[in-house]
Amino acid sequence: MLSSRYWIELGIGAGWAGYRRLCLNTRGLAVLVYHHVAEQNWNQFEGQIKLLYHEYGFINPVQFETAISQDKVESLTGVLLSFDDGFVSSYRVAKEILSRYSIKAIFFLPTGFLDAEPVSNQKKYIARRIFRGRIDTADVPDDMCAMTWKDAEWLVGEGHTIGAHTVTHTALSQLYEEALNEEIVTAGDNIEQRLGISAEWFAFPFGSIDSVSSAAFRLIKKRYRYCCSSIRGRNKGGTYPYAIRRDPVDFNSPAQFVRFLVEGGMGHYYRKQAARLVKLAMVSEDG
Repeated sequence: MLSSRYWIELGIGAGWAGYRRLCLNTRGLAVLVYHHVAEQNWNQFEGQIKLLYHEYGFINPVQFETAISQDKVESLTGVLLSFDDGFVSSYRVAKEILSRYSIKAIFFLPTGFLDAEPVSNQKKYIARRIFRGRIDTADVPDDMCAMTWKDAEWLVGEGHTIGAHTVTHTALSQLYEEALNEEIVTAGDNIEQRLGISAEWFAFPFGSIDSVSSAAFRLIKKRYRYCCSSIRGRNKGGTYPYAIRRDPVDFNSPAQFVRFLVEGGMGHYYRKQAARLVKLAMVSEDG
């Protein structure tokens, strides 16, 4: 995978006009996805939110749902914001930062993470399930814990959307039918029971083409109306509601790279993966 610095330098080197021409996907809507944002990084995060707010604006999940149902995604102006993994930091930045700008986002929750108590169990969950053993439990920061169900209730009350992100944050491509049902269907059922809402959004963990399967898509499409990946690029006319593209972004990404993402700069590089994702999701209809 090409580094973010490569794309930044490529854009800067070409000049602003050339940089815009490099963004081959000139139409469509960007969906950004964040994860953990520690409090000491709030200034950097809010700096990105300010940039997006003033230069592009934001849409809310309901606007996206309406547009995709009418095949009018390209008519939307702005950015859709999402957060994965259910960290309490996502709740806190929604309360302390997003609320200042009246931004409504989608929060994808792995329900087993929220149910893991005490904090020591949450750290084990993070090390094993989210980082897949790349870090030790002892190295998980103290502030990287799960939001509570009360936090999620607050998000719902403020007009945010809650989606499912499985139970145990496992790559769905590694599972068989019974386990898939638990991760996909039960996750949404848990959210509905705990929050009293309709769970219509799903994002599969890790978000790559290799982390999902046609068997998983069969269940996703029976249970939900929308499914998000982490395959980069803008969503354009004809976007398949079960193959929504998102650009992961870090709070410390330079402004130039954030603009590059929002304007579709990575879409061309990921176009083959996006096509494979749509094909995989559609083939599941016949399975």
